[in-house]
Amino acid sequence: MPLKNRCHVIGKIMKKTLSVCILLFFLTALNAQDIIVLRDATEIEAKVIEVTDAQISYKRFDNPDGPMYRKNTSDVLFVKYANGTKEVFNASASATATPNLNLTENPTKRSKKKEPKNKDSLKLADFERPIIKRPIFNGYVGVSSDFGAYWGVGANVSLGCRINDYLYGGILIGLKYFGPYFYDYTDYYSEMIMLPFQFDFRTLFPINQKSSYYLNLAFGPGVGWDSRSCWYTPNFLVGMGFDVKRFTIGFGYECLYRGNAPHYGFVKIGARIGKMK
Repeated sequence: MPLKNRCHVIGKIMKKTLSVCILLFFLTALNAQDIIVLRDATEIEAKVIEVTDAQISYKRFDNPDGPMYRKNTSDVLFVKYANGTKEVFNASASATATPNLNLTENPTKRSKKKEPKNKDSLKLADFERPIIKRPIFNGYVGVSSDFGAYWGVGANVSLGCRINDYLYGGILIGLKYFGPYFYDYTDYYSEMIMLPFQFDFRTLFPINQKSSYYLNLAFGPGVGWDSRSCWYTPNFLVGMGFDVKRFTIGFGYECLYRGNAPHYGFVKIGARIGKMK
């Protein structure tokens, strides 16, 4: 083959080879990106700038001149680099990693939401430890209005201690006056005075550190008298109520035994004394 023809053939081959090389270069450039795969299977096309034990710094592949982004390595499953290599990350890595931050944000503009503070509200820690760490002095004073088979009024004081969050125990003494009542199925009407002495127990259901519902049980001996005689009178009461800070209110049923067993309902209001918590 003449030299001229050979040079012409070689020139065509070189042009084709150059075209193929240029095409391969552009295809490689198009695929020259790093892939960050997160643990939730999200894939991020990126250009990885720096990798540390705690974070991966990168720029978005579609915006190489844009801001820098960071991901905690604990959130990343692996990184597949443009050269085909892969780096896998342990989930336990960077236990003290800092949160993901978009550096384009102005940190001063981030609003910090604060939970409203309520001194009386119970927190989880209040259920993990008692509100009352030890028995403390506590008590009640109040007045009552009695109604039913007999009507009367009374005053009482209960002194004791708050054993824990849910139990109060004390000694209650009182004075009750009942108006004229029908006596021994005769025409005789008399007034009656009673002095109950009771062991006073309350089961408390705290709402917060200073307020609670309660169930009340009290029982014990007592003394009563009218214009004819004086007698021993065992007695008991059951009731329920509500304490809010220093104020207390309750109601229930009470029985003072004396032969025909005077019994009645009562409404009681008063105040708490002693330490509150």
